Amino acid sequence: MNDVPPLVFGSPDNAFDKVQEALQNIEKVKGIIFDMRSPVNSTYNSEVHPGQLLDWNTAYFKGDFLMPTFRSKGYVGLNWESYFKISTLNSAQGNANKEIPLVFIVSNEGQIPIVAAVLQQKGKAAIIQPEGKQLCPGNSVNFYIQDSLLIKVRSDETLNPDGSLLIIQPNDTWSSAEPYTTAITKAEKLISNGFQKEIKFTQYAPMPITRIDDYTNQKNYPSIGYRMLAAAKIFSTIDYFYANKHLMDKNWESSYKEMIPKFIEAKDSLDYMRAVAELYANIDDSHGFIARPADGFSLRLNPIIQGRGNFVPPVITRVIESKVVVIGIYDDSVCRSIGIKKGDVILSINGKDAMQLVEDARKYQPASTKASQTFYVSSFILFGKEGQIQKLKVLNENGEIKDVSMPTLREFKGDFGPPDDYVYRLFSYNEHTTIKMLTKDIGYADLSGRLTDSDNDSIVRMLKHTKAVIFDMRGYPHGNGMNSFAGILWKSKTKGGRKYVVLAPSSTNFQNNPQVDIEDTRTMTFHGSSNIYAGWIYRGKTVVLTNECAQSFAENVVGGLKTMSDATIIGSPTAGAETGTDNFNIPGNITLWLSGGNLMLPNGKSFMRFGYQPDINVRPTIKGIQAGKDEVLERAIKYLQTGK
Repeated sequence: MNDVPPLVFGSPDNAFDKVQEALQNIEKVKGIIFDMRSPVNSTYNSEVHPGQLLDWNTAYFKGDFLMPTFRSKGYVGLNWESYFKISTLNSAQGNANKEIPLVFIVSNEGQIPIVAAVLQQKGKAAIIQPEGKQLCPGNSVNFYIQDSLLIKVRSDETLNPDGSLLIIQPNDTWSSAEPYTTAITKAEKLISNGFQKEIKFTQYAPMPITRIDDYTNQKNYPSIGYRMLAAAKIFSTIDYFYANKHLMDKNWESSYKEMIPKFIEAKDSLDYMRAVAELYANIDDSHGFIARPADGFSLRLNPIIQGRGNFVPPVITRVIESKVVVIGIYDDSVCRSIGIKKGDVILSINGKDAMQLVEDARKYQPASTKASQTFYVSSFILFGKEGQIQKLKVLNENGEIKDVSMPTLREFKGDFGPPDDYVYRLFSYNEHTTIKMLTKDIGYADLSGRLTDSDNDSIVRMLKHTKAVIFDMRGYPHGNGMNSFAGILWKSKTKGGRKYVVLAPSSTNFQNNPQVDIEDTRTMTFHGSSNIYAGWIYRGKTVVLTNECAQSFAENVVGGLKTMSDATIIGSPTAGAETGTDNFNIPGNITLWLSGGNLMLPNGKSFMRFGYQPDINVRPTIKGIQAGKDEVLERAIKYLQTGK
C-alpha cells in the first residue's frame, strides 16, 4: 500500500481508483493482506498516508461500525488552562458482498487505517506490528527546516467511541532483524489458522494537564545552554502567540538575532536579566513586566535591572518638561533634613546627567508608549543600594543649584496587590483617599486612592445634587472598593440624545433604605450572581483626568466613564495597554508578563500603543508644581465652569 500512485483525482493512476480496482476481486479470495510498510525502493511520494486510502474505502468489509474520534489539545492563555477538542463520532458502513479475514502489516501509527483498529476489535481483522513498540494511532503534521531536516509533530490522538484511548494490541509482531517477507508469512498463517476474536483492551484517556515550565533547578544565573533556551523561548512565544506583534516598532526576528551574543556573554545574573529585559523591551507593551515567579505581578526587578539597587528614595520623581523633577514627597522628615522639596529639578546623580540616565535605561523597559516608558524609568532613577547616599545636583524654585546628599530608605517590594506602599504612591495622585467638593456645584473623587465600598457610597451621597463631577484616574485603582465601582456607574440612560449615568450605592443597607428617594432600579447578573442596584439618574456633567500612569484596569475605568456618561477626558494620553495579561516562565527564575490581547477603538484604530486620547490636552509644568498647583485639575474646573 505504500507503493501506490499519488492521490490525484482524475489521474489515470489515481491511488484511490487503484485500490478500488484491486478490491474488485474480493469475492474470489480467502483473505487479504494489506502491507502498509514503506518499501525499499518506492517511486512514489504521496501527501496522503496509506492508512487514509483505506479509511475512505468501504469495499473490503461488512457491517456498520462507530468509528473512533480524534482528540487534540488546545490552550487558553500561555500557562493557565488547557482543554481537549474532540471531533464528531462518525459511522462506517462496509458494503463488501463477502466477509473475509483481513490482516494489516504496519511499522508505525501513521500506517494504521483507523477502520483496521475497529475491525480488529470486532474480531474481523488482525494487525501485525514491530515488536517492542506501542502504537497509538493519531494524526501528525510535518514540515522541513534548514538542511532538509524533517520535523514531525503529533497533532492529536485517537479515542474509541467509549472515550478510552485507542492503543493497538497486535495479533503478532515482526522484527526488523528478520527478512522483510517474514511478516507476510505470519499474516498468511493468521488467515489460514484464524486469529483471536473480540480483542478488548481499555485504557482511559488521560485528562488535560496544564504544564507550567518549572526551572527551579536553575539558579538566577543559568548555564549558557539554558540562557539560549530562554532567548529562544522568548522569541518563539512572542513570534507565535503575542497578539500585538504587528504593532511592534522593530522587526522581532532582527531583535532576537541582535541579542543572542548578549545572552551568551552575560557574565552574571544581572547581565543575564539585562539581556532578557533588553530583548523583551522590543515587544512595546506596558504590561511587559519582568518578575520572579513568587512575586507575581511586581516591579521589584525594575530598579535592579536599571542598575539602581532595590532601596527606595524619600521622594517620587517623574520627567516634566524634559527634566527629572520631584513631584511628590515620600518621607517628609528626611526631605526636610536634606533640603529637597517638591518641584526641585534633579540635574545630576552621582556626577551623571539625570536625563541621560533616563535615556540610557529606556532599552530595558517594555512600554506601549514613550510616555509610559518614561514614567517607569524616571520612577526608579533615584533608587539605590542599602545604606547608599546619592550625591545630587538640584535646581530649586529660586534658580539656585545646590548639592544634596540623599539616603535610601527601606527595601522595595514592588507588589501591586496589595500594593507596596511606594508602588501605591507611584500610581496614586493623592497620598490618601480623596473625595471632596471643589465648589458648591463640582465634586471630586480620586479613583486611584484606596477606595472601599463605603467610599463609593460617600461618592454617591456627595454627588447626588452636584452639577458636575471630576473623576481622577491619573494612576491605578487600589482597594477592594474598585470591585464595586460598577455599582456607581452601572447603567447609562439616553435622553434627548445625551447619555446619563445611574449613581448606585454599594452598601446593601443603603440600597434597601425606604427613606431614600430611588429613581431607577435594575437587576444585574454577573458571574452567575444577581444583584439589585438602585440609585439616582445623574444629570450632571462628568470629567475624567488621565495621564500615562493610567493603564490596564485604570484605562477600563476611563473607557467606562467615557462610554457610560460621555465624560470629557482631560489631561494626557493613557498608557495604551487595556487588556488582560498572560505570562510565561524562562530559565533563571524569571516570569515574563504581556498583554493577552488588543482592543479596537470606535474609530477603527488599535487601542494598544495608542490609549485614550484626551479631549483637552494639558500637562503639568515645573512652575506649576513648584507653586503647588494642579494644572490639570484647574483646567477641568475651568471647562466645567465655562464650557471651554
